Amino acid sequence: MLKTISSITNAIGALNYKGTWNASTNTPTLTSGVGTKGDYYVVSVAGSTTLDGISNWGVGDLATYNGSVWQRVEGGADGNFVNLSVSGVATFAAGAVATPAITTTGDTNTGVWFPAADTIAVSTAGSERMRIDSSGNVGIGTTSPQGKLNVSNAGAAGFEFFTNNPSGGVGTYIQSFNRSAGAYVETHFYAASHTFRTNASATSMVLASTGVISLGAAPGSESLRATPVASSVNYVDASGAVTTAAPSLAAAGSDTNINLSLSAKGTGTVSATSGLSIARTAVTAPAASDGNVFSGTYTPSLTNTTNIASSTAAACQYMRVGNVVTVSGQVTIDPTAAGACNMKMTLPIASTFSSGRQASGTFATVTSGQSDQGSIIGDTAGAQFEFRFTAVNVASSIYAFHVTYQII
Repeated sequence: MLKTISSITNAIGALNYKGTWNASTNTPTLTSGVGTKGDYYVVSVAGSTTLDGISNWGVGDLATYNGSVWQRVEGGADGNFVNLSVSGVATFAAGAVATPAITTTGDTNTGVWFPAADTIAVSTAGSERMRIDSSGNVGIGTTSPQGKLNVSNAGAAGFEFFTNNPSGGVGTYIQSFNRSAGAYVETHFYAASHTFRTNASATSMVLASTGVISLGAAPGSESLRATPVASSVNYVDASGAVTTAAPSLAAAGSDTNINLSLSAKGTGTVSATSGLSIARTAVTAPAASDGNVFSGTYTPSLTNTTNIASSTAAACQYMRVGNVVTVSGQVTIDPTAAGACNMKMTLPIASTFSSGRQASGTFATVTSGQSDQGSIIGDTAGAQFEFRFTAVNVASSIYAFHVTYQII
């Protein structure tokens, strides 16, 4: 219990100075309940020797004997209390980073201090760890927090929370920013899954532990789902566009040639609710990378097999959809004589016909004064078209044709 000199003298009368006392080694030896009333010692070395229940002795304190027990009278420059109760305002020096104003015995470089007006800081091991500035911003690892909460790595890369956009605007902002370099840095979040909500109840996106991203609602009710593939090197790239340009959905990745698959479920179909445009429209030498929906031109080779003196073909056009190809164009045929004629034409895309019915078409003359016409079938021997007709005379005629065939 803390006593004052006046309270001691009022209680026991005159005091008798006995010298100094080392409270650490109890030198000279003092014993609880033993002494002469009025004797007192001045503590020269702080310590924790227990005298009648008192063990918090500081340099300058007085150990006085009241006739029954030893009592402590506070002295010296430093207060030394077991408990301190303040009913008004307690004022402390500002302190410094390595010598905080409010600290603990034996660890004086750890505590609370006041680096500036309206500012509080906390130090551990002589280094500042946290600060609350005059704006109410909290900084951990930084002495100049820019938002309501900044968590930084020694002022470098940090995680920052703002109740308003620091550049203007409203709303809450979260950013990873390196204040030393003045640049944004990567942010990493680790959890079993991440759920994003637009308000207290509506789920707008879920990132599952498997890497599946569900957009629009929780998994099972989402409008769009993105599913990762282990060790994936190819991916889908969805790109927007400026005015007058078209957004794109493209296959991308490390492979040179990448197909893009759109698949319906079960017996469902893939539908285009507006016009469908085919980008491959000028194919002259079809390749596997062209897929199976494209169009192009070619100039076929002709073989005169029966009763034809000569024939020529103009550039023809064709279109492939799946495994069906449609070909049209014009050829000039000069019969050797009136009667049955036969001519063969190469295909724009190779096919091995097992039946003549796997190609079917017709042709007719467009030459004025002529009326010849005929049929086109598949040639099972040479993987070609076979033109069949009966010439009414030997006049050369131009024929327009249209034929569809299967790729076998």
